Amino acid sequence: MKAFGIINKDEIEEINKTIQSGITERTKDIYERRLEAGKKQFMGNHKLRNQEINLEYQPKRSGRKMWCYSKNIERRKRFISWVKELAAEAREVYRAWQNRDTKRAMPIGMFAPRMPVQGNLIFC
Repeated sequence: MKAFGIINKDEIEEINKTIQSGITERTKDIYERRLEAGKKQFMGNHKLRNQEINLEYQPKRSGRKMWCYSKNIERRKRFISWVKELAAEAREVYRAWQNRDTKRAMPIGMFAPRMPVQGNLIFC
């Protein structure tokens, strides 16, 4: 209100009430239109934060992604098999963690996930 030069407290309260009633009416109107259209209630906070920015974009490309671009076929095959072995080793370590063997370390170059929950502490 200061930016608009409004300093009278009664006028500020009146403007705030007008804005709040406008928001309430607009929310009710949108909610009623959603119910008429057969849509569910509004999205929750978590879903709203995690949705994509551009919902209208649909990629046209489908198929497999290349892991490695190389003209040398043998080198590419060796690299891909090395990556698969590394991922298999990381899976093995994570399974060991799930079985309470936390002494094993993730292979170098792999990001370790959160440690599995071993138990809960209950406070009485």
